[in-house]
Formats: sequence, C-alpha cells, structure tokens
Amino acid sequence: MGGGYSGGKAPPPESPGGAPPPGAPGGQPRPGSTNSLAIVSLILGITWLGWIGSILAVVLGHVSLSQIKKTGQSGKGMAIAGLVLGYIGILTGALVLIFLVALANNVTEEKQARVVLEADGSGGAAQANITYSFGQDIAQDNGQSLPWRKADSREVGALDVLQVDVQNQGERGSVTCRISVDGEVVASNTSTGAFAIATCSSTGP
Repeated sequence: MGGGYSGGKAPPPESPGGAPPPGAPGGQPRPGSTNSLAIVSLILGITWLGWIGSILAVVLGHVSLSQIKKTGQSGKGMAIAGLVLGYIGILTGALVLIFLVALANNVTEEKQARVVLEADGSGGAAQANITYSFGQDIAQDNGQSLPWRKADSREVGALDVLQVDVQNQGERGSVTCRISVDGEVVASNTSTGAFAIATCSSTGP
C-alpha cells in the first residue's frame, strides 16, 4: 500500500506561507471588524470626563484613523465623531477656564471709588442710631441728628460690603438710608414708625 495519511480526518489546511489564518491570534485585524480605539474615542468624547476625556478622545481619534487606513477596519465615523466631540470639549474647557480666571481677577481687584452713606428723616423723625460700614470695620453713631452723611474715597473691592442702618429714635415719622458710589445711588430704603429701622447694603463697584 502506498504511504499516505490514514486516521480518518484530513489535516487542517495551512495558510499560504505557513501564516496563521486571518483573525487568529497573532494575525492582522479582520478588515470587517470595528477599530476599538475609535469606539473608545467616541465614548470619551461623549463623557468629557473633566476635560481630560476630551484630550484623550482627540489623541485616540487620530490614532484610530491611522490604524483604520492601514487595516481597512470599520469605525471611521466613530473616530471622526470622537475627534469632533473632543475638540468641542477642549474648546469649552478653555472658555470656562478663561471665564473663571477673569472672574477671579474681577473679584480680587480693587477700584478707587467715592462712597457716600446718608440717613434722612421725615414726618417728625429727627434723630436716629446709625450703624455703617465702608467695607471694613463697622462703626456706630448713636443719637445723631438727621439728616446725616458720611463720605470717603478709598479702594473698594467686589467683596467689600457697603452698609448703613438707620433706626428711628422717635415715635413717629420715617427714616431713609441711601448709599451712593461715584455719584450713583446703588441702594436706598425707607422705614416708617416708632423705632423703625431702614437698612441699605451693597457690594463694592
């Protein structure tokens, strides 16, 4: 009998050149499969993940497009979507950062301003206890004749609170408080009755 294979089943065919068949471990990705980096790029672009995700979405999107071009895999649309979302996230994060920096500078910046605190009475209100602040220490003038006025030019920041409280010391009439900054009235209030209190407050310019 001639020498041949016996054993019932024929051996599996080998790929040309002895290489593993497509899709086997160690082989190239199947042309019809979806590129995994494109999927990750899209997910990161959607979730944003505190700006870091957007940066990674852009990086992985470019890498996946390069891989897709070489391997013929699908997923190009997802990679492009991940890139677009990533760039939008980066731009949004940059705008938010710029806004926060500008806000912080505005809050801490102090401006020279002329602040005028006033108290007045009508209808028989002639005296008042007055508590006031130019944004720092609180002061008090008791038993003051109305009208009353305090003015000062100083450095005032956005966190400084300007305030004046006027308490009527009579049993009738109305008391009025008023705050002006650089000639513009920023707060005004009137209260009527015995021992009534009018309160005015405003932040710095």
